[in-house]
Amino acid sequence: MPTNTDRAAWAEAAVLSFCAQVRNDKQPDLYDPLSLVLSDLLTDLMHLADRGNVHFPSVLKRAATHYQKER
Repeated sequence: MPTNTDRAAWAEAAVLSFCAQVRNDKQPDLYDPLSLVLSDLLTDLMHLADRGNVHFPSVLKRAATHYQKER
């Protein structure tokens, strides 16, 4: 069963991949502050949800519920 440390590591890998795409770097880094990259990624996920006709607030609510249970 994955731990919250595992989940955070998976998320970090996704954020680093996002940074590499956005910044076009071969050596991506979490740019400061982390809150900025997270908001940029969430914004782009909202655009993806729009394109896929997915109600993002519902997805976000479900994610918050999962997060609370995992804590």
